[in-house]
Amino acid sequence: MKNILRTLVIALLAFSVISCSEDDPVSEQHDHAEADGLVLKSGSDIVMRIDEGEFDTNYLSKISLKEGEAMSDLEVFFLDHDGDEFQTDDEDKSLGWIIDDETILQLTPKTDNKWMFDLEALKEGTTDLEIRILHNDHPDFKSPKIPVEVTK
Repeated sequence: MKNILRTLVIALLAFSVISCSEDDPVSEQHDHAEADGLVLKSGSDIVMRIDEGEFDTNYLSKISLKEGEAMSDLEVFFLDHDGDEFQTDDEDKSLGWIIDDETILQLTPKTDNKWMFDLEALKEGTTDLEIRILHNDHPDFKSPKIPVEVTK
């Protein structure tokens, strides 16, 4: 009888530990920014719009710069499932990026707006830029690779 009771208690404790460690789907929805795309703006002008992985042909589908040239004060807005723009002020979220060849292009984030940055063309060549929403140490969103061409 003691063995059955002991086995039952151990099984209940194991079930309790397993169920408590599972992610709560309701809170997880609030922890992750649900973006389907992004809009890149310069002031109020849309430079680029990417929705569900597709570049909107009404805007740029690649960034072209001359060596030494910069695009300043670019601001990224993310698109939700309905195509509406949003930015999150959640302290756990930040702008992230990957530049395939950092000898060609440099991204400098702004200190006064976490979704704003400058791009500077360092030397002639082509590279790709990926823009991300970072949630602590992992990306919640990754844009498709954005082609960047730097000419002399």
